[in-house]
Amino acid sequence: MEARLIDPDDEDALAECAAVLEASDKEMWPDLRGYSVVDLRAFVRFSGKSRRWELLAAGAPGGPVLGMALMEFPRLENPHATEVTVAAHPDHRRRGVGTALVEKMTERALADGRRTLNTIVDGHVDDRSE
Repeated sequence: MEARLIDPDDEDALAECAAVLEASDKEMWPDLRGYSVVDLRAFVRFSGKSRRWELLAAGAPGGPVLGMALMEFPRLENPHATEVTVAAHPDHRRRGVGTALVEKMTERALADGRRTLNTIVDGHVDDRSE
């Protein structure tokens, strides 16, 4: 498994990343719509005074995208940290996709002088009311 940086103009890779994110989000939140390919494209093409983003994809060399990570690099506040969103396709979890992404995110963050990766982890809480 390997992870790579996605070029903002690589429409095929953007679409594959969006499809992974959609599959992952749909499993967790079936009634909600997450980021689309349009959203991902806007993020990775934006580079302003306050922040910039990078998109990573993971999969077998030469194979389809099985996981994605969106990294936000704040430029004004919390310049020591990077905010990350990570998703692995539900059909390909527990096979090294997430590990490859975390390793690549760490490499990218350290190269930018960052010390911290921040994320929010979503989890279902069963409705146990009686």
